[in-house]
Amino acid sequence: NTYNTFLSAIAGAERVFDVMSEAEEIPDRPESIPLTNPSGEVVFTDVSFGYRPDTPVLKHVSFTVPAKSRAAFVGPTGAGKTFIFELFMKSGAVRGQAVFTVPTRALANDKLMEWRAKKWNVGISTGDIAENLDAPVLIATLETQKARLQRGHTPAIIVIDEYQMIADASRGI
Repeated sequence: NTYNTFLSAIAGAERVFDVMSEAEEIPDRPESIPLTNPSGEVVFTDVSFGYRPDTPVLKHVSFTVPAKSRAAFVGPTGAGKTFIFELFMKSGAVRGQAVFTVPTRALANDKLMEWRAKKWNVGISTGDIAENLDAPVLIATLETQKARLQRGHTPAIIVIDEYQMIADASRGI
């Protein structure tokens, strides 16, 4: 019925506005020093992170991504790929486009809303939607990026996220 559809749409819109008005998840500390003149090199030294304090995901991780090099992050759900990606993007060291791939349009739309709520300049490419394709961050299905990658158009960073979902029998998919 039209009335129920209208009520569902209003409820959905209210949720969107709630999400958009949320504070940044990881705000900078007041004593943080603004990054000026980044060299392009990104160094992680002894980084630990967990979505819950009692369950660390990254434990004392250290690595360097030299300036003008390419980086790819691949791992299972909850491994910290998105966390590392967001730190890279916040660092200002990324020169060129970053592509964050997901297996479904629904996941792409969710990530688009999340990062736009943080005021990121984000584009989306899912096959049926193609918007702001030259944005510094592009959320896309890997299928939409396949031809680009085969032509040698590689982004500065590419994240392959959630692809283990596609063949994970324990998730019923």
